[in-house]
Amino acid sequence: MPNKRVKKQGGKAADDSTRRDRAEVLYDGECAMCSNLALRINETDAVDSLATNDLRHARLPQGVTAEAVTRELHVIEADGRITRGADAVLRILEEYPRWRWLARIGSSRAAKPFTAMGYRFVATNRDHIFGPGARLFWSKEILLVALLAAIATAPMLWVSKRAYPVVPVLTVLPVLLEIIALAVMTFGAAAALVLPKPRGALALLLGGAVVLALGDQTRWQPWFYQYTIMLSVLTAWSWRPNDLKASLEPLAALRVVMIGLYAWSGIQKLNATYLSGTFGWLVEPLGALLPATWVESLSVLGAASPAAEIAIAVGLLFPATRPWATAAAVALHAFILAMLGPWAHNWNSIVWPWNGAMIALVVVLFASDRDTRPAAILGTPISVGRAVAIAAFIVLPALSLVDRWDPYLSSSLYSRNLRHAAIRLRSDARQALPADLQPYADDEDVLWPMTWALDALNVPAYPAVRVYKGLARAVCRQLPDPTGLILGISSKPEILTGEFTVTDYHCEDLQ
Repeated sequence: MPNKRVKKQGGKAADDSTRRDRAEVLYDGECAMCSNLALRINETDAVDSLATNDLRHARLPQGVTAEAVTRELHVIEADGRITRGADAVLRILEEYPRWRWLARIGSSRAAKPFTAMGYRFVATNRDHIFGPGARLFWSKEILLVALLAAIATAPMLWVSKRAYPVVPVLTVLPVLLEIIALAVMTFGAAAALVLPKPRGALALLLGGAVVLALGDQTRWQPWFYQYTIMLSVLTAWSWRPNDLKASLEPLAALRVVMIGLYAWSGIQKLNATYLSGTFGWLVEPLGALLPATWVESLSVLGAASPAAEIAIAVGLLFPATRPWATAAAVALHAFILAMLGPWAHNWNSIVWPWNGAMIALVVVLFASDRDTRPAAILGTPISVGRAVAIAAFIVLPALSLVDRWDPYLSSSLYSRNLRHAAIRLRSDARQALPADLQPYADDEDVLWPMTWALDALNVPAYPAVRVYKGLARAVCRQLPDPTGLILGISSKPEILTGEFTVTDYHCEDLQ
């Protein structure tokens, strides 16, 4: 660590001898990021070779305008040479032995375009990154990157020309409209990543998302629901970077979403089907690293995982327990990512970016906050945005327990507390399937929507009766003899026993 110095140069113009002896760092004193950089320079050995000078008190050299310094950092050498922007930051890094390697890499021909883009991004968004709305800004960045990753990970989910049928809310949308909606959603997400005033881009994103959601209910994946609600909250925010009071409500709304997710994810897992084996399957890859008895012990401990998730939700509410709950949430998602990732089960890759996003979100939204009380998150009075978050992630999921709200909108992924379906075919009906459906029927002539969706779209099937019926209805229309198909839909497993019943439907029942 460089020794701290008492020397201070920022805040008043450097004299002529200072200009000759040291390079001058010209910065905008109204920029918190720039002022913090100047403070760090003045407190380290770099002050021996760099003199910081606040634009508001500086005598600007010829050719340098106040507007230019406001836009980007300037370093003026003793011989009059000037570096600006990213190059100025790299010049400053050269004065720190531990960071010279980074300055060399950043100055290389290959890296220069990226350092310039990085500087422009930070400079453009500096008031958000270092202002009262920093948690909201970084939440936006995380959500948008996660959404773009999901679009790339499951490309067939967003188109209707595919083997897995679409199940629209009302009617099948024109292909061109879906393509436009996907383009609008993707463009809006990419634009909102970099714009300092992203409300218009976020509104475009949400408009495209609504159209796509109307076009196919399979797109109502838990992560898609979460991202769109949270981005809706951020769209409603004014994006005034220095308005601390205005940032408190959207911040509380985002925290409500996270707390509701953990609480209901734990509650949904409180059933015999999950407790009897799901966690045991999850930890199977550890058998290659640990003794079998250890893995068996971990499987038994899976019974505590629902309580752990509920405890995380409660812990995030209270200042005293928030650091522990944040750490536990990070560990939980890191463990899930390790078990589902390519080095273990290599399963359901669409949730890999979601787990990464949850790690980042819980840190950004809750870490280092020892002041916010539960009443500020769940109490009144509340804004419209927070009311929506409370309804969507706290209240409505309770209806899923009595089958009046969809489980995927109630944090029920991997809970086993779901209805399942099987589309059973006679052998002649199997042979009559179109060529694009043939690979998805198993050796017993069954189309399982869950594995069918995973194979065709890289997402699980949406576990709702109406969606299962819609899938079977689409298959019925493609069979010369529809009597060769039977759709079986299970009830939700009994909480205490795991028992369920199956109801059969023929094609004529689905019209």
